[in-house]
Amino acid sequence: MNKINTHRGFTLIELMIVIAILAILMAYALPAYRDYGVRTKLGEGNAMSAAYKMAINEAFVRTGTFAGLSNDNNGIGPADAVGFCVNQIVVTDGVIDISYDCAAGSEGVADPQVLAASVTWTPTLSASGTVQWTCTASVNRPYQSPC
Repeated sequence: MNKINTHRGFTLIELMIVIAILAILMAYALPAYRDYGVRTKLGEGNAMSAAYKMAINEAFVRTGTFAGLSNDNNGIGPADAVGFCVNQIVVTDGVIDISYDCAAGSEGVADPQVLAASVTWTPTLSASGTVQWTCTASVNRPYQSPC
């Protein structure tokens, strides 16, 4: 008479191997997800600065200079542009400086990596007469840069 194995399941060793593999994958996935989150929060400043760039471009066409182009004049918006994590967008002589504070923004939760960051957009006039924008970011890790 043939014995039929009625016990079907996983052994303790098999379960431990699966848990070890999941732990290794999570050790790589969680920091990558965190950096992605920081880069996304910093990218909000780039999206919000688009309106400021357009206003600066239009003001430059009218005035012919970046000097004097700042918040609340020449059609450029106010500095207190609060977003999810954007705290302030300051325009001075056409240069856009973005500062972050997630606790003060609509997120309402402090994020030290985002708070320590800043993004600057600097306009220059190209040889063809068009305004070119250069992005520089001050971030904790280079791969978190939204530029």
